[in-house]
Amino acid sequence: MVLGASHPDHGATAATKIALTALLCIVLFSGCSALFTARERPTTESGSRRGLIEVWLPNAVSVQVIGDWNLWGGLERPGGIIDPAVDRLTRSEEEEGLWTIRLELEPGRYRYVLLVDGWMWMRDPCNPEISTYSGQEVSLMVLER
Repeated sequence: MVLGASHPDHGATAATKIALTALLCIVLFSGCSALFTARERPTTESGSRRGLIEVWLPNAVSVQVIGDWNLWGGLERPGGIIDPAVDRLTRSEEEEGLWTIRLELEPGRYRYVLLVDGWMWMRDPCNPEISTYSGQEVSLMVLER
């Protein structure tokens, strides 16, 4: 029995409320990445200079990747406005909710984020490599020869 519970079911209800509150806090403070699952972290293929980003975002309308190689989608250009046409991921026709892009980049280290629906800035949930950009945690892609 839970302290302060006056009814036998009150303890179970209070425990359920505590568990749901804890789950909500985890989702809210995880940067929303807990709401998404991802397939594969950025990789190189057979030593090529290609970066593959593949992420499962079933409720997204659009997904872009912005980072060092494209001047953060335009944020680093005069005027500082993100170009909605820069590095858009393509939604798979075979697997609903799967978004992919293959980037042709030179070997190196690139910071990036996913821009979902034109407003939500999120790290790549399948890439554990982290860096910072303007004081924010972002994903880090390392492409080797």
